[in-house]
This record gives sequence, structure tokens and C-alpha cells, in this order.
Amino acid sequence: MILLTIITTLYFLLLIWFAMGLLLKDKSDVEGKTVWNPKVSILIAVRNEENTIGKLLEQLRHQDYPFDKFEIIVVNDRSTDSTGTIISEKCEKDDRIKYLAIDQVPNGWAPKKWALNSAVEVSSGDILLFTDGDCTVKQSWITTMISRFEDDAIGMVAGPSPLESPNSGILGEMLLLDSVAQDALSTGAMSRGIPLSCSGRNLAVRRKAFDEVGGYGETKGVLSGDDDLLMHKLASRGWIIKNILIPEATVSSPPPPTVGMFIRQRLRFASKGFIYYGMQETGFIFRLMLPFLWAVNLSVITGQVAAIWTLRAEWLLPWFIKIMADGIILGLTSRLMQRQFSPVPFFLAEVWHSLYIVMFGALGPLLPVQWKGRTQ
Repeated sequence: MILLTIITTLYFLLLIWFAMGLLLKDKSDVEGKTVWNPKVSILIAVRNEENTIGKLLEQLRHQDYPFDKFEIIVVNDRSTDSTGTIISEKCEKDDRIKYLAIDQVPNGWAPKKWALNSAVEVSSGDILLFTDGDCTVKQSWITTMISRFEDDAIGMVAGPSPLESPNSGILGEMLLLDSVAQDALSTGAMSRGIPLSCSGRNLAVRRKAFDEVGGYGETKGVLSGDDDLLMHKLASRGWIIKNILIPEATVSSPPPPTVGMFIRQRLRFASKGFIYYGMQETGFIFRLMLPFLWAVNLSVITGQVAAIWTLRAEWLLPWFIKIMADGIILGLTSRLMQRQFSPVPFFLAEVWHSLYIVMFGALGPLLPVQWKGRTQ
């Protein structure tokens, strides 16, 4: 009981430290905007996105960034639906849209990384801006993301990428909160100089930095990790990583439509557990952070089981400490993102959140990864 409480209390103090960093960072984000209009290449790898890619390309075409300062490169990774036809139609309307089609993937390459690498090779931008084919972007997305490269030492800027869809019900609200929590934790950690995570749905990389670290390099065969594995490589070379939490930078995408797809997605996210420890680029603090966060959630689960087994409520103290910590940083993040904080989905999510972190964290590195018909 004492050990469980100590672990979750340390977690509470860590998240308070992150939250204070978010407050300081919020002021710098508001004050730190600069006027800079480099050439930008927006890179998108798609597979069977006929229902969403057309809308995304229209949103990108009508960005408030200077018309002649950005290009859009879409790589069709062997789609079996009408994705390719839709992209071709958009190309006819706007010569800033370039279309590549992937027929096969070389041995040793993960399909998405090969697609993105192919896009990088034909791109001309000083800044590489990544998103996915099922995403929705704000009109000022490019401008907001680019404005954070005010220092030549900044190699990557990561923006918020919530999972949301209209009329998704209470389950959708919980999945949204889970994705917002990931953004909050990543941004809070980065505000303290700890590269923790990022999402390829909303990522900007300085081309010079990408080339300097060899792009995807030795991780090119990993099915996941076109985002955070690259982030760790950049950070290890001394490039500054920035995370921002403001509405204008938001890129949203729908949550997995089924429980099975949700499980496969989370297992894919967790599949890189052992890879982190095989990379020289991951920092010492990061290597401590992963098992610590897993131990926090294991402590909560242990306390919950003990409370049920013994019928003694004091075993729930670690859980209540975690709820308070999560509530503080999520409430602050919701305010920064100008979102409404919904207490009912939050408390419901806290019931099962620790269980799924423990299970996926343990099983992710061990089970085959399946995503969009690919297995690794």
C-alpha cells in the first residue's frame, strides 16, 4: 500500500511539474510568433482514404499561407478504392498538388515510411509538414506551425492531434480525452526538455535536420515510428523539439470505428517498446519515463484489485491520486485548446485507462503488429 501510494504521488508531482511548464510555454507561444514564409512541402501517405482525402486536399488548398510558398505531395500506397482517382482530379484543379503512386515497397522498408521517403525525395520545401489522409486541418495550420521555427536550432514542431468525430457518443468522448491526454503529456514533458512522443498526423520537420539525421535511416523497417523515432534521432543530434497546444495548430482525425481497430492501433503504438532501448538516440530520462508510467498504472490496477478483494477503500488511494493528477493537466490542456472539459467521460475513462495502459504496454512489443492489412 505504501509503495503504491509513493509511486502515484511521484506521478502526481511529475504532472504538476509538467502543468507548470505548460503555463510558461503558453505565454511563449503567444508572444513568440514571427513572420517567416519559407517554402513548405506538405507530405501525405494514403491508403484507401476515398472518403476523406478529397476534403483534406480542399482544406490544404485554401490555407492562409502564401499561395506560391507551399506544395502538396500525396503518395498513394496501393489503394484498392477510388483514392487515386480523387487525387488525380484534385491535381487537375491545382498544380501545387503532386501525385505519386507506389507499386511496390523495397525489402527492408515499412510501407508508410517508404511512401513518405518517396515524397521527401521529390519535395522542394525547407520545411516538411506531415499529416494523414483522414485528417482535418485548420485554415491557419501551415502558418501556425511554421511560425514556431523562429530559431534555426529548432528541428521539429509537433502539434495537437485529437481523435474526434461528431456524434460519437460517450465512447467517442473517452477516446477524445485519451488522445488529448497524450498531447498534454507530450507537450508538458517537452516543456521541460524531455522528448516523449509526437504524432505523424501533425508534424513539421526542418529539411536540413531531416537530412542530417539520415531521415528514417535504421528505423525504416519498423512499421510504426515515422514520428517519435525520428523525433528522438533529432533530439540526440542537438536539434530543439517544440510541441504546441493551441487551437490554430490542431489536426484532428476520427477515432478507430471498432473496438478491434482500436486495440490494433494501440498495440501498434506500443509495439516500439523494445526498439526504444535498442536506439542510441533515446535519452536516459526517456528510458526511465516509460517503465515509470507503466508502473504508475500497474500500481493503480493493483490497488483496485486489492480494494475489491479486501473490501477496504484505502486501497483506492493510488487511483484517486492519479485521477487528481490527470484531471489537473487535462483541465489545463482543455483550457489552452479552448475545449470543454467533460467530467463524466473523464471519470469513466479513468476506470479502464490504467488497465489498457498496462495490458498494451506489456503485449505491444510482443505481439505481431497489424494495421491496414500489413503485419509486422
